[in-house]
Amino acid sequence: MQRGEETAQRVRCTHHVGERSVARHLLRAPSRGEGLEQWAQSAHCSARTLQRSFSSQTGLSFSAWRTRLRVRAAVPLLREGVSVARAAEAVGFSSPSAFSSACRTVTGRTPGCLRTAEL
Repeated sequence: MQRGEETAQRVRCTHHVGERSVARHLLRAPSRGEGLEQWAQSAHCSARTLQRSFSSQTGLSFSAWRTRLRVRAAVPLLREGVSVARAAEAVGFSSPSAFSSACRTVTGRTPGCLRTAEL
């Protein structure tokens, strides 16, 4: 299992089928831009229920969980030599600076440092 897949396994969110479906979709395509409200509709629950589920199962808000997932999904791209801007776009960040900020928040490192760092 690759490191990204290991991380994805650790980021599982919930026991509820609808909410688990949201996590699976995002694990497969972290760049998807739907917000909490849209994901809650697809899970047939309220946004508050989805938020509580993510918080109780992961210790993170939905937004923080998705940001962490996106940063982790970008690491293999960076290691393959993809530019920071392209990696940011590929995993759904609005800009390279937003990606850089998220990297520092999630890992304590810049995207450039993530090219060789063990996570």
